[in-house]
Amino acid sequence: MPLGSKSSMSYPFYHMRSEAFWHLVPHKDCQDQPGLTVSSMVKLRQIYAGAKLDEKLFQSMCNPQAREQLRSILIETYFAPEIRLKLMEQGHLNFAAYRYSKKLLKVAERKELFEKPKEESDWQQRIRDQGFRRTIVILYKHRCALCGIRMLTPEGHTIVDAAHVKPWSESFDDRPTNGMALCKPYRCIKNMPKIYFI
Repeated sequence: MPLGSKSSMSYPFYHMRSEAFWHLVPHKDCQDQPGLTVSSMVKLRQIYAGAKLDEKLFQSMCNPQAREQLRSILIETYFAPEIRLKLMEQGHLNFAAYRYSKKLLKVAERKELFEKPKEESDWQQRIRDQGFRRTIVILYKHRCALCGIRMLTPEGHTIVDAAHVKPWSESFDDRPTNGMALCKPYRCIKNMPKIYFI
């Protein structure tokens, strides 16, 4: 989009309809209307229930090697050389954090402590932090444990963060029982000296 132009998430969603791999699914009481201008998410949601991928593409994306190859092609084709490596690294970080989050959800009720890592690299810390946050936010359903506020945007952004009840530096415990979701103001209060959560 040119600078100064307003954009909307509806633009790519709607305008990609001309691509063979993307099929919009109208609501039962609506008809797909080629040529119709859909310039807002409200209008898009009124007309369409969602979109589905081409079946062959979907099957291909279920294969990890094919999915990685497709990701590489998209990044090489559509992104500037100076950010390609960062995008690939972020993708790997997101996937590793997702796997770590799944592991935390499985051990939610166990009483085992995580062993203190001998040396945790910056990369491992980023995976652990992102995975822990994802787990806690899911378990608390995007709601602050102290004030009860819940805010989740249509894009999936939330107002809460994950906090360790006993700090990681002391407990080395990422189990969900050592975590709580806090909105930004309470998160700041928790990090102040001489305020302890027992």
